[in-house]
Parts: sequence; C-alpha cells; structure tokens
Amino acid sequence: MTKAVFIIGNKRSGSTQLMHLLNLHPNIFVSNESDILWILYRFHNDLDIVPYKWDTPIGINRTLEKHKDLLSKDTF
Repeated sequence: MTKAVFIIGNKRSGSTQLMHLLNLHPNIFVSNESDILWILYRFHNDLDIVPYKWDTPIGINRTLEKHKDLLSKDTF
C-alpha cells in the first residue's frame, strides 16, 4: 500500500531542496504540491487532468506516471 506524506513549506524555506534530495532515493517520489493540488482539483471536478496552462507538463506527467492508480472514486 502506498502512503502519502505532504511536506509543505514557506517560500525560500528549503522545501524544494528537500524534494530534490528525497527524489534521489529510488523508492521515494516527491512532487510539487502545486502539481498534486491541480491533479486533485481536476479529478474531483471530473475534468480531464491536463497541466495548468502556465506550467510545463513535466511535473504532472511524472506524478501521474507514478501514482495514477491512486485516483479512484470507488469507496471502500
């Protein structure tokens, strides 16, 4: 079972550096919180999951590649 942990920091607090360092480990994947929030917003509103118009698709595509299986509207 995949578990999610959210690490959010203020600007210039080192959260991006922490993300890059954690992504060096082969069993850990960290995405920008803005990508995750955009994916969840689109998913919740039954919209196609496409990159935000001012962002590059790299972060969203990588996040979906790794964890699209976690998006499910089925209830347990």
